[in-house]
Amino acid sequence: MPSFTTVISFVFTAYIAHSIYGIASMFIAPHCAEEPCLHPFTQENKGQVLVLYSKYQRPSSLSDLELIDNWEDFNFSESHEKYVNFSVPRQLKRNGTMYLHVFFSPKNQKFSNWRDFLQQEYLSHTVAPLTVYQVPDADTFSLLGEKNVSTEEKPRNVVFEKKPLPVTHLRSKIQLNILQHSYPLPRKDIPHEIAPLLTVTRDNRFVPPVYIDSLSFRIKDLLKVDKNTHEVNLHFSYSPISFGKLRVWVQFSSSLEQMKNFGFTDKDLDDVKGIFTDTNIYFLCLTFFVAGFHILFDILAFKNDISFWRHKKSMVGLSTRTVVWRAFSQTVIFLYLLEEDTSLLVTVPSGLGCIIEFWKVMKAFKIELRFSGCILPRITVGSFTKEEKESDQYDADFLTKLSVVLCPLVIGGAIYSLVYMPHKSWYSWTLESLVNGVYAFGFLFMLPQLFVNYKLKSVAHLPWKAFMYKAFNTFIDDIFSFIITMPTSHRLACFRDDVVFVVYLYQRWLYPVDKARVNEFGQSGEDEKEKTE
Repeated sequence: MPSFTTVISFVFTAYIAHSIYGIASMFIAPHCAEEPCLHPFTQENKGQVLVLYSKYQRPSSLSDLELIDNWEDFNFSESHEKYVNFSVPRQLKRNGTMYLHVFFSPKNQKFSNWRDFLQQEYLSHTVAPLTVYQVPDADTFSLLGEKNVSTEEKPRNVVFEKKPLPVTHLRSKIQLNILQHSYPLPRKDIPHEIAPLLTVTRDNRFVPPVYIDSLSFRIKDLLKVDKNTHEVNLHFSYSPISFGKLRVWVQFSSSLEQMKNFGFTDKDLDDVKGIFTDTNIYFLCLTFFVAGFHILFDILAFKNDISFWRHKKSMVGLSTRTVVWRAFSQTVIFLYLLEEDTSLLVTVPSGLGCIIEFWKVMKAFKIELRFSGCILPRITVGSFTKEEKESDQYDADFLTKLSVVLCPLVIGGAIYSLVYMPHKSWYSWTLESLVNGVYAFGFLFMLPQLFVNYKLKSVAHLPWKAFMYKAFNTFIDDIFSFIITMPTSHRLACFRDDVVFVVYLYQRWLYPVDKARVNEFGQSGEDEKEKTE
């Protein structure tokens, strides 16, 4: 009967292989061996791009469109960047909505006006929202009553008198792409990601589709529009795109829309977009591969950690104070991530970690909830053995020395933050002070376990399988800390655990397991070996 680890590893390998095959197949364009075929419109690599805006996604007439810019003699085989001054319409100042319409023609012809340009047959068109509704960022201020640091005066005793409403924000950066494909396509076998983008002419030719990259739309690039906004600078970027990359980008954009339907917020989707747009394509492939291992190690670490603590009857050699500290620190970090609107990719695992750590506290102190025919459970607390009290004494001695260093530093940091740093509220300051203490000095509370190992000259009492899986995930988290959006203090904390795990590995080498040593039950590793044989 295969073990749980073997089954999970096999499923993981099959999933990775299937994903690699699926992505690789998207980069292979279908080849048209016989008619009917769609032939590309082949002329010189110069055309014309028309950028317009409208308050309608599907305007009924040309009068509903307004010109932003007209790019003639546009070389669509090379990358370009351009800044355009955009006069903000009155409608946007009143919380209106606008759509961006982009037209492309591979024919580099001269027209008397842009409306004549839209009458030709060889024309590709795409549309995307130019505005989004976004809740403004909360203002920060000095809690001691100094001058407000925000651009607008707010009362110093509150952040908002009522919940803020979403207002119109303008997208300041737009990424455009045009398909570069010079081979005929089978008319009846066009991939479903590409088919809606193609414009087919009467002579069985297709116009290279123009595409507005929605993955490049980031929240950090949004500009708030109000009654004082008259003109903004729009940054247009263009680069040609291959057949395979366009398919992948369309597929990913569709997946993000499905995630939004499942309840993911715009902030969560923006963090996912950052993985694609702010990362090199090769590093992105490495990220997907590493992310798969991260999920595998998370599952195995969770399984072995739960299994270890579920069967643990004695706390000999384990630091109970470290267990309590982890539960407290995990709770503070979880509340801080919620306060900072951090991505669900980080918040959800942190919330699950809180539940597990509190369960460990109950196991460490032998707390049991017993239901004996009443609504409220009866709480019972077990007693500690002599060996457990000895380990606890080592733990208490070392922690007392650490507290002498820890408490003044945490209090001093909190006072400095209160005097010199702006905050949203007193609750925000309290959380930030606590989490800075957790992040900056949390590794000190991992050291008592190292001290207990040193005094006992043994590491046999530790859950080494779960530790190794968590160690691998710690180094993987170092990679993700540069990719996923998170607070800086949380990013630095990812490197904090590396040092402790290295020391654990050194102790593992320094204190090897003695199979001949007899435990408190009169059993040894050699006895178990003989029984197995």
